[in-house]
Amino acid sequence: MLSTSVLSMGAYGHLRSANAANECGVIAAGGTATCTPAGNNFTTGIDYDVNDATVVVQDGVVVSTTANNTSAIANGAVGANLGSLTTTTQGAVNLSTTGDGSQGIYAGSLNGSVIITTSENTTITTTGDGSTGITAASGGGNALTIIAPAAITTSGTGSNGISTLNTGGATIINVGTITATGGGATTGIYAQSVGGTIDLTTSGVNTPNGYGIIAIASGVGSGTVNVTTTGAVSALANGIIAGSQFGDTIINAGAPVNVTAVGVAAIFGAGTTGSVTINSVGATATGAGSIGIIANVTTGNISITDSGTVTSGGYGVYSLSTGGSTNINVNNVTASNNYAAVNAISGTNLSITASGLVTATGGSFSDGIYGVAIAGAATVQTADITADDDGINVYGATGATVTTTGTITAGDDGIEVSTGAAGDATITVNNVTATGANNDAIEVTAGGTATVTVNGAVLGGATSAGGDGIDIQTGTLATITINGGGSVGALSDFAIDTDGAGATTLNNSGTITGSIVLSGNGDTLNNLSSNSINLRRFTDTDADGVRDTEAVAILDFGAGTDTFDNSATGTLRLSTVTGATAFNTTNETFATGSASLSLTNEGVEQGHILNLETFINSGTITLADTETGGMTAIAGDVLAITSLGVPGGVGTSNFISNGGELHLDTVLDTGAIDTTDVLILDTVTTGVGGATGITITDAGGAGGITGTGATDGIRVVEVRGVGSASDAFTLSRAVVGGIFEYELNQADGQNWYLQSDGTIATQIPAYQALPLALSGFARDQMPWAQKRWGHVEGRQQAKTGAWLRGGFVRGSEEFTGANQYESRDRFVQAGYDVVLDAELPGQLSIGGLVQHTSTDTSITNGNGSTFSASGYGAGVSAYWTAGSGLFTEALATLTRYEINIDRPNLAGVADTEAYTYSAGLQVGHQLHVAGETDRWTVTPRTSLTYIDSNIDSFTDASGIAVDFVESDSMLLEAGMISGLDLDLKGNRVLNLSAEIGIEQDLLGGNAITANAVNFTADRDDTRATFGAGATAHLGENFSIFARAEGSASLSGEGYSRRATAGLKITF
Repeated sequence: MLSTSVLSMGAYGHLRSANAANECGVIAAGGTATCTPAGNNFTTGIDYDVNDATVVVQDGVVVSTTANNTSAIANGAVGANLGSLTTTTQGAVNLSTTGDGSQGIYAGSLNGSVIITTSENTTITTTGDGSTGITAASGGGNALTIIAPAAITTSGTGSNGISTLNTGGATIINVGTITATGGGATTGIYAQSVGGTIDLTTSGVNTPNGYGIIAIASGVGSGTVNVTTTGAVSALANGIIAGSQFGDTIINAGAPVNVTAVGVAAIFGAGTTGSVTINSVGATATGAGSIGIIANVTTGNISITDSGTVTSGGYGVYSLSTGGSTNINVNNVTASNNYAAVNAISGTNLSITASGLVTATGGSFSDGIYGVAIAGAATVQTADITADDDGINVYGATGATVTTTGTITAGDDGIEVSTGAAGDATITVNNVTATGANNDAIEVTAGGTATVTVNGAVLGGATSAGGDGIDIQTGTLATITINGGGSVGALSDFAIDTDGAGATTLNNSGTITGSIVLSGNGDTLNNLSSNSINLRRFTDTDADGVRDTEAVAILDFGAGTDTFDNSATGTLRLSTVTGATAFNTTNETFATGSASLSLTNEGVEQGHILNLETFINSGTITLADTETGGMTAIAGDVLAITSLGVPGGVGTSNFISNGGELHLDTVLDTGAIDTTDVLILDTVTTGVGGATGITITDAGGAGGITGTGATDGIRVVEVRGVGSASDAFTLSRAVVGGIFEYELNQADGQNWYLQSDGTIATQIPAYQALPLALSGFARDQMPWAQKRWGHVEGRQQAKTGAWLRGGFVRGSEEFTGANQYESRDRFVQAGYDVVLDAELPGQLSIGGLVQHTSTDTSITNGNGSTFSASGYGAGVSAYWTAGSGLFTEALATLTRYEINIDRPNLAGVADTEAYTYSAGLQVGHQLHVAGETDRWTVTPRTSLTYIDSNIDSFTDASGIAVDFVESDSMLLEAGMISGLDLDLKGNRVLNLSAEIGIEQDLLGGNAITANAVNFTADRDDTRATFGAGATAHLGENFSIFARAEGSASLSGEGYSRRATAGLKITF
């Protein structure tokens, strides 16, 4: 896989200096040679070949050699038994060589330890080809130690920064930054151990034309290889290569590792029986076929952790362990040139966690994550993945678990999971999209159970031949759960396919859109979601991303005993299709007597639920276009539920009405040809929840009389099998076509029909009554002087003052035939009257008032419609009295109402607003009858009042357009008031009064249009009026009063009863 074999590289040996030795004085075995800067005459280097020698180079020494095969400092010799050797530099020491095959420092002994220590201010520079900054060799199981914090720089071709060879002992290297700029087989640090261990630490390596770090332990007894970097490693070829034949390999890269050549690796850890552990913070391998991080062992375990970003021209992370376990934990990984971002093969258990973005591009092998657990379980946890091939492809012999929390976007399958013969597969996903042809968003092949949980949006690929949202191909049992907020679909419009798996349980609390094919082994579908199952078959057949072909939507349960439980919170929709350019009408079915509209008609769809034994409906089934994606109601949809594989014959599927709803679009007409959505069933029974309520939306019918015979009307539910419970369906809300009321009847004892016998819509009498009631409200609240003051001011002087009164009115009115309404009116009024100092005979006062009214009115005689009104208004008055008992008054009010109209089975059928105007004039004369002054008076009076209501037109919830053509009244009233004043203690007076009169409506009627049909409302024209009251004058300026009044029709049953009370304060 790598372009250069790491085991083929050897350490450089030391060639003796061409000049003299013992430059710092002759020493005995075990002695110390100290080199001082005096004279600095080390032009041929410093060279000692003494047993157990220690060479110390002091601060200020400069060694610069030019000859080939020389060392600036040499302590020991190649292949010699010289015991333990120590080489040390102190302070600022400058070592440089320019000849080929030379070393900055060389130390070597076959039978002792080797220690090289340089100061931080020591510089080592070589420029010749084949040269090395530091070369060291030891043997006999002895340690080799290099402590060199200073910078080391080489620039010759094939030159290394550090080269070591140790046989049997421990190698310890702790160095600063290494720079090796030469080409060829250049290496920043090369450490080789035969039968020993390596512990290597560096501040960083820069080899733009060669290798970065190579640390290899081989042979019997080879132990741990530990490579730690604290600074960046940049190389042309491999960045870090570390391996132990029989020990563990550990790489801790504390800074990013970058390589640029083709077919190399940024980080490579290898072994056989030991484990490989790689910890890094980023790796970049930009060359084609290069790998960011690779780990390869035979029987050991692998652990890879990268917290940065891995970018490669080949595999991002590649791991192979044929006998051990593998644990990979990465952040961001990017692979290109048709390689997987993470590729892992593990002998036993495999665990892959990717917390950032995983990207793989380049072609059909560009998986985001590819994993195989040969003899164990596979676990994958990811965030976001974008891949040209599979997003995740994983196999676990004993089981596989995949969990995603981000978004998976794949050019092939989004997630592909497989297991061994008894392995369970568990998949939990957020968003998954497979964009290609015939590609599944989630594909499962399990030897044991298959469990899929969806928390986000899952979208499968295109074409009619494949591309499922979820495809469970094998498994002993299958469980699919769509959680709230989750959704499943596909461009093929095959959302879920478990054909080939064991018994399937599908729990939907989210949204499923498309067709569904289940296992055929006894399946259960629990629909808990108001977001619904959206049955549809609208396919992108050419994988261009645009759906083009519509066909019959299917939900096929296959063989076995199956149940569809549409729970109280569940919704099943037959989705509206728009924009289809091709159609497949195979297996279409139609209800008897229907218009047989094919799905080739815009807005007409068919859905078939097949091979199903039991459908329990406690929720909502809707074919109504405005609820299924359409813009307006279009009739003609068919939903068939059957035990058969193709609808058309007599099946045995049982539809259990357990409450719930059925929503349909219907052209409401005479039913000569049924143009309606229809539910086709095998058999129907009624559950404990009762009938399923049907809601009808008018799809453009003008209404009509269908008749009420056995097959008259519009068939909306067709039952083809044996058994049809008579109480299985009912209307949830009123059905009105044009102006006609429709009822739901099982007219033939088998099927359900909408039938109209010509009865007008129930709410129309309420519309007729509305202007009459508003007129009655205004009449009953008319604040004439005697009503707002509590008595008549005819002879006495009126006074400036404020008044307040409230009242309750209960009334009833007959209109147009047997129609009648009852109303309950509550009002409060407050006003202020001012006596004017006018140069007129008698006395003139003017006043203003405000009022609030709330009313409730119901249409009686079994109709049940109601309306309520709440209004605020104001008024003005002018009152003149001659002082002799003659008086006259002009009065006007304006009230704005907000009106809500209800009817049985259709609350909130309409809302509107109205302004009611009233203007009246009354004239009366108060006559003295007996007693001192005005103790007993009789006041004949007459009044003329005009009332008009301007009511806004509207179209109600049944589609009836209502316009109020005429809504005014002219009331002429004549009557008499009799009053009696009684003195009370304390300067108090009690006034008792009674009145009687007759009222005639000179206009007499009102008119509306409903869907352009005229309706008039004639009220009772003549009424008798009567009342009695008492006013207590509790002092000169304060009085309270109460009145009871009423009216009764002289030609019918209309009446009103009023009770009012108030007070007046004068000034």
